[in-house]
Amino acid sequence: MNWKAQLNNDNKAVVIPHHSNINGTLVNTIKLDKASNTVFSDLRESYMRLKHRRGIFYKNNSCSTLDENDEKFFVEIKSFYDGLFHQHAVEPKLYLSLVMENNGLAMLEDVEKRQIFFTAAKHVQALEVLYSSWKCRKHQNASCFALPNGNFANITYLDTYMNNDTERLNDSSNVFTVYKIHVLTIVNAMEIVDAYFNNVQPTQDDLVFLLGLLVFDPTIPNISKATTEMMASSRNLLIKGFMKRSESASIDGVLRFDSLCSIIAAVKLYVPKLCENFIMLKFFNVIPKDPLFDQLWDITKNIV
Repeated sequence: MNWKAQLNNDNKAVVIPHHSNINGTLVNTIKLDKASNTVFSDLRESYMRLKHRRGIFYKNNSCSTLDENDEKFFVEIKSFYDGLFHQHAVEPKLYLSLVMENNGLAMLEDVEKRQIFFTAAKHVQALEVLYSSWKCRKHQNASCFALPNGNFANITYLDTYMNNDTERLNDSSNVFTVYKIHVLTIVNAMEIVDAYFNNVQPTQDDLVFLLGLLVFDPTIPNISKATTEMMASSRNLLIKGFMKRSESASIDGVLRFDSLCSIIAAVKLYVPKLCENFIMLKFFNVIPKDPLFDQLWDITKNIV
């Protein structure tokens, strides 16, 4: 989709013309500002609920906790099996709630929402992994691969994690094969973090905005024309709200938007790598069957 062209058109559309209907124009502009703020606020509330549920689940499972400021305490894994592979059954359900409970999508039929979920969730998970890895690197002052639940692997100790897996799993050859594939995924994530996230330095609000661009994507396949139009309208309101907040913060919104779009491009590069990793984890029976996860990542179709 050509977001930059749309952005230029949107900026032209909100210029107040010099004619006698100035009061009506101001009223419409105020309504537009309110609508754009509502899209972002609803999305942020949905994401905060997701993080709260994630924090409760993983806290109960001794994986990660949240402090009073909703900041993550990163926890280093002891093995790949313990720290990374179990999360497949939880994260897709959290992303499903992000879509199904969003007020902006409330009027859609469930079949349309699920179609949005099956496209958006993969990109949202990739975005969160990359963002968490970048945050963890800053927090630990080391090269780290982190998951949204706060678990992280220090790149220096990858061999140690694999050795711990070998001790507890019977088929060590499978462990080594999965390890090699998983390391390639980690290396790819680190390259993306270095190339994109370090330059952009996204804030929490930037993350929510990026989530919105991924969820309200009018190019998602197999949705109705009416849903496509609604998604385009919501996305455009989201962009208008972003420009307004940037202006209030004395930030060049166009330049910032351009920088954040580079992260969207990076996410789209990372999704296929993440998919390959999950498929291999399934192929070697490292993670068990889960209907929602398998459907999300096309596991059945890709494993013959």
